[in-house]
Amino acid sequence: MSNELMKSVKNLVKKLNGEKTAGTKRGMMTAAISAVAVAVAVVFNLVLGSLPSRTLQYDISGKDLYTVSGDTVSYLKGLDKDISIVVLAKEAQLDEHLTKFLKNYAAQSQHLSLKIIDPVLDPTALTTYGAEQNTVVVTCSDTGRSKTLYIDGVDGVQDGLIINDFNTYYSTQTLKPIAIDAEGQLTSAVTYVTSTTSSKIYTLTGHDESGLGANAQDTLEKANITVSSLNLLTAPSIPSDCELVVCVSPEKDLADVELSTLQAYLQNGGHLMLFVKDASFKNFNTLLKAYGLEPLQGTVGDTERYNQQYASYYGQYLFYPVLSTDSDITSSITSDAIVLNPSALTLVTPAQDNTAVAPLLTTSESGVLASGSTSTKGTYIVAAAAVVSPSDGSSSSTRLTVFGGASLIDNDLTSSFTNLSNLDIFLNAVSANLKNPINSVNIPAKSLQVQPVQITHPAIWSVLFLAVIPVGVLVTGLIVWTKRRQR
Repeated sequence: MSNELMKSVKNLVKKLNGEKTAGTKRGMMTAAISAVAVAVAVVFNLVLGSLPSRTLQYDISGKDLYTVSGDTVSYLKGLDKDISIVVLAKEAQLDEHLTKFLKNYAAQSQHLSLKIIDPVLDPTALTTYGAEQNTVVVTCSDTGRSKTLYIDGVDGVQDGLIINDFNTYYSTQTLKPIAIDAEGQLTSAVTYVTSTTSSKIYTLTGHDESGLGANAQDTLEKANITVSSLNLLTAPSIPSDCELVVCVSPEKDLADVELSTLQAYLQNGGHLMLFVKDASFKNFNTLLKAYGLEPLQGTVGDTERYNQQYASYYGQYLFYPVLSTDSDITSSITSDAIVLNPSALTLVTPAQDNTAVAPLLTTSESGVLASGSTSTKGTYIVAAAAVVSPSDGSSSSTRLTVFGGASLIDNDLTSSFTNLSNLDIFLNAVSANLKNPINSVNIPAKSLQVQPVQITHPAIWSVLFLAVIPVGVLVTGLIVWTKRRQR
């Protein structure tokens, strides 16, 4: 009996030892698998952490707020000089849109470096860079040039990388961001600091001109073009540093002495750009006819290429002109432009045989010229350029660029149709007159405002979501419940 008992105990111990060994093996296997999983997770996170932030982030803003445009990327890839971008501000207080964009921008070229310095922690920084707090200093050591950009603009609203609402600032003294203009201003600054030349143009005054719109002015500033005013009645002559004279929608004609000054300027290889609407000005017409152009009285529309969205307001007179593919000004443009109530130009025999006149913008064959009570159908020129090749072998060519009215650079139009090429055409037209063509990218500001979703037929959708769908779900549930009860 005792032998059988001892044998049973030994078997029980052996069995328990066997179970413990199997359990231990399973535990060791589980621990090993867990260790490998942890190791893989650690390595995976280390690999992800070593990647640039731009590869781990995707811009889902819908407005490319954090994305550098393709044109700018191509431009930055071609840099051959080192450029420093220094932000003099507390990083925690910077607008998050601006911070992310600055980092993405600096990552586009090995020649760009970004540094954010808190002036409170480093009081000498403002003196070192010769700038104020809340600014961005762009510097190129090769040229010795630098340019300072304001983050929130002068006085909180003017020309900042972050554009704030004017009314909110002056009524409550608080900043309400409505747009970001970082890409355009940074690229302009990079172009400025890497170049060693500058261009200057003059806008004519003294004839009640409308002047350049804010958007056109901003486009020129981003291209690092200096703009000054010029009154030919008070100035003894056109300044020697003038590369282009611009006259925008004059309400009065040129005086005889002004006409003589402009004629002499053009005959010596000068450049003039006119936005003319009134065809009744004798001296302006004399100037244009000498170069093969004559304005027509009336307003031009296009029954084929008009903007249908605003047809109830403007009819056929807000339209997309046909862009010439033969001109150096418009041949590179890939999107439409839009004009409103332009005047027409017609070609006449120029005073010099070596004058080449080429249309830039025209209507389609369905163009209409409305003058008084009559309307005449046909193809009409709404912008053209005349170039006089030098007869003495010099490299300076006379150039006269004429637009039928100033709607191409109208502030309301260029603000409403930001996706169109109006300002690109204007910038190309200016660049064609400069000694050093513009090597810049025209990037408009990007809106930060959220556009509300407009729901058509809201009553129908309200009934659908508040009545039809809930009742349908309730009825379906009752049917399923009833069937289950009957089983």
